[in-house]
Amino acid sequence: MDFYSVSYVESQIASGHTLGFVIFVVILLALLGVGIQVLRNGFTSRYRDLAVILSLIIVFFLGLEYQEYGRMKNYSEDSSRMAQFLHSFSADRGV
Repeated sequence: MDFYSVSYVESQIASGHTLGFVIFVVILLALLGVGIQVLRNGFTSRYRDLAVILSLIIVFFLGLEYQEYGRMKNYSEDSSRMAQFLHSFSADRGV
């Protein structure tokens, strides 16, 4: 079994969020560029289709972020309940 230091785990968490944020920003910038092309060239099918695809990718990323938010909220609630349980258990046992 491998054991990792706290700093290693925190760096892995931070790098995962940073990569997701960078990808999200790149997709938003691409959508902005395609949106400008759509407005400049009219609603040609090529740019319109790219705009729809990029919009769907953004909705997908927002769904992932919402799912992560729900997971972290549940984790926070579970941690709070566990801390409360440990406190009451230690008080009952006199530890």
